[in-house]
Amino acid sequence: MVIYGDLVWLLNLLMDFLIIQLTGLILKRNVSIFRSFLGAFIGSIVVLLTFTPYAYVVSSPFMKILLSFFIVFFSFGKQRMITFLQCISIFYFSTFLLGGALLGLHYLFQSNSNNLSKASFYGDPLSWYFVLGMIPIVILFARKSINQIAFTKWKLNEMYEMEIVWRNTTIHTKGLMDSGNSLHEPLSRKPVIILDCSTKDFGLPGELVKLVRDSESTLQGKDSLDVLSFFQASFVPYKSIGQSNQLLVAIKPTVVRLKINGKWYSTKSVLLGLSHVTLSSDNLYECILHPKMMQGTINEIA
Repeated sequence: MVIYGDLVWLLNLLMDFLIIQLTGLILKRNVSIFRSFLGAFIGSIVVLLTFTPYAYVVSSPFMKILLSFFIVFFSFGKQRMITFLQCISIFYFSTFLLGGALLGLHYLFQSNSNNLSKASFYGDPLSWYFVLGMIPIVILFARKSINQIAFTKWKLNEMYEMEIVWRNTTIHTKGLMDSGNSLHEPLSRKPVIILDCSTKDFGLPGELVKLVRDSESTLQGKDSLDVLSFFQASFVPYKSIGQSNQLLVAIKPTVVRLKINGKWYSTKSVLLGLSHVTLSSDNLYECILHPKMMQGTINEIA
């Protein structure tokens, strides 16, 4: 039977790419597609040498381990020794994990009448199905995982430029990342950021701002529920120092954009609480951010 070495090499290349992406997913590190393919190409050298008289060079365990070091180095870049060894260990873990899964699939479909597990001129068909099916899944989860941990780039008590878009209103302000802000909306469990509306209305409707500032009529006024319903707002219960059973008027912004480390990110998985209490006595910031607001679906926009 004629064996097409280039297709067998391509299968090995994709498998190595999958292992590298899974390693990055477990480590919660963003590995670019280019670096992943670069590392996978280095790993696929074993297959290329198999068809040459130099196959013995990579046949020993020492050379295979050395090759894995090069794969990790070119995929994840230069790093501290302890971090590099961690990458190596997770790389081998990912290799055994995917290899075990593939072996399990072979055992599952092993049958004299089933051709899925039989080798062909282009390599094992089941391996192709497995690799081509797993690559988009791992890449999708890797990108999602990186997005979910983007908030770790924040610094405690650091101020950030931000834009809040609600209907036809765009608010430009500065927000303080407060690790003590653990406010969530009870039903949706969405994090709540707080905007200081004590002196500025930020272009928000007068009826809504009046409802926020008049704390006594918030619970007693007959029109308060009508105002909330019209603007699709809600009350969020919260506690402050020395006070409890308070209600904060919250609206659902269209999008919130933050400038983090020179790049703009946007998220929709957040509520905007409107406060009638001054947040900063020196007016350095007008919004208190939530440390988990960027754990939802976020997008890098610049």
